Amino acid sequence: MTVEDNIRVVRRLTDEVWTEGNLDVADEIIAPAGPNPGHGMIEAGPEALKEQVGEIRAAFAPLRREVHNVVANESLVTVHSTLSGTHSAHIGLFPYPVTGAEVSMKGVATFRVVDGLIVEEPWSSWNYGDIAGPLATGAVRRYVADIWNAGNPDLLSEFVTEDHVRHQPGGDIVGIDALSLAITALRAGFPDLQFDATVIPANDTGKTVTRRWVMTGTHEGVYAGIPPTGRAVTSSGIGVSRFDGGKIAEEWISRDDLGLLAQLRD
Repeated sequence: MTVEDNIRVVRRLTDEVWTEGNLDVADEIIAPAGPNPGHGMIEAGPEALKEQVGEIRAAFAPLRREVHNVVANESLVTVHSTLSGTHSAHIGLFPYPVTGAEVSMKGVATFRVVDGLIVEEPWSSWNYGDIAGPLATGAVRRYVADIWNAGNPDLLSEFVTEDHVRHQPGGDIVGIDALSLAITALRAGFPDLQFDATVIPANDTGKTVTRRWVMTGTHEGVYAGIPPTGRAVTSSGIGVSRFDGGKIAEEWISRDDLGLLAQLRD
């Protein structure tokens, strides 16, 4: 096999398998798994590759792998490429709630080709932060929109850990049940509340996300022991969310509670 032949084999992997989703092509270009297969996507054989690529394609549909540069010799082919798509389904590799975020990730991978078959991927490097950051940001946006604004605390387990801790004025809120009660109590006081949030990801591969907000609502129920006044209120705040395993494990909240209460009192 020539260098050009090896490049064509690897391009079938990037173009036909990854971008076009023709997973059966893997049977033609990936070597069967040996008696002691490695843990890599290639070394485990064509069936394992099809399963993993299929899962990734479903999670980021429509997925595209764009090849930028290829360098090759008689046995090795190195590809610089970008994976891009829309986060449309949950995936264990990136266990964030489905966000609908547009994502892309650059990487370099080297493949060893023997007699027309790709036998291993001895080296690869991908910038996973390119995906984790947008997914964490999208998760916080949904957390605000689907739970706080829409009043659906039943969805909390999708977004926060069981032992979630919310550090806020007046004392910590620990656990999903306590957080659900706090959301319900706030919305009972302000049934039409809305948080207009600006979400800012940190440059730490999706570990923390900051949001600042302006809350608006009408005081139509008891809040902090104050009977309903019918007054429209505005309040601002900021929060930092720390992610663990794709869910929010801890939050630090700063908000203008005194300013909110002042709007409810004569």
